[in-house]
Amino acid sequence: MPPDQTPSLTGQTVDGRYEVKRLLGTGGMGEVYLALDQRTGGPVVLKAPWPGMLIDDPSLRKRFIREIRTMSRLDHPNIIKVYDVVEHEGRPVA
Repeated sequence: MPPDQTPSLTGQTVDGRYEVKRLLGTGGMGEVYLALDQRTGGPVVLKAPWPGMLIDDPSLRKRFIREIRTMSRLDHPNIIKVYDVVEHEGRPVA
C-alpha cells in the first residue's frame, strides 16, 4: 500500500505505552516510527506493517511475525533490538 494512503500512527499511543512521535521511513512491508516509551522515558523505534496488507494476504502476517522473531534473536550494534510485539488496530507492531 502506498504511504500516501496509509493512516499515520503519528500522534497515537500504541498499547497504552508507546507515544508515536514521527514517521522515520517506509519499506515494502510497512512503516517505521520514532516513539517515546512512556514507562522508561526513552526513545524506541516501532515497525508496523501496512494496514490492510495482513487482511488481504494472511501469509504476510506470518512472514512479519517470523521476521520479528528472527530479529529478536540477533545481537549486533548495527541491528535494532526487538523488545516487544503488541497489537494496534488489528496489526502487529514491534
